[in-house]
Amino acid sequence: MFAFFALSTVLVFVLIQCVVSRGRSVPAPRPAAASNPSTVAGFEMRDDVRFHPGHTWARDVAPGVVDVGVDDFAARLLGGAGRVDLPSIGSRLAQGARAFTVRAGPGRTADLVSPVGGEVVAVNPRLAGDPALATRAPYDARWLCRVRCDDVARDAKHHVDGPLAARWTESAADELDFEIDSLLQWGCRDGGQLVADYGSRLDRASWRRLVSRFLLT
Repeated sequence: MFAFFALSTVLVFVLIQCVVSRGRSVPAPRPAAASNPSTVAGFEMRDDVRFHPGHTWARDVAPGVVDVGVDDFAARLLGGAGRVDLPSIGSRLAQGARAFTVRAGPGRTADLVSPVGGEVVAVNPRLAGDPALATRAPYDARWLCRVRCDDVARDAKHHVDGPLAARWTESAADELDFEIDSLLQWGCRDGGQLVADYGSRLDRASWRRLVSRFLLT
């Protein structure tokens, strides 16, 4: 009788531990704060994310946990995503190190850096069936992966948001316009309109050079 009671107690304890462990591995996101979209130099911006210089972003979803994704600048530079390679759950990311790979077409593969350092606790399951989501609507539910950060405050020191993010985007747009104009004699604002997909208009070598420069890879 005592042995049965002891075994039952252990089983209950193990069950509780499993539930707790699951809760730790994939934190439930808190309700998203209202975001005010804006346009800077033709690129969409959001005020609920922090931007990394490599044109990826981080959005707080729980204490110490962020979703990461690709900003509109990188999305337009990459073009359509035919495949997105994500880190596995449980793997560790380093801020500023290569973490994701977007395959935009034959001979057009680009790496992107992680905006934070920490452990991957979830990946966006929708990307497996529709990888184009990663670049088609980068600020909605099109996150790449969820990361439990090692040090949110330390990572944030290398991010920009608010007015500083707007000035940074304007500067990047001017640089991109100059680069493309020197290559093809047309700017990124073709006929006054922002080009949605630079990749389809650039040869592979030129595209690769711009991707490496602006995405810091």
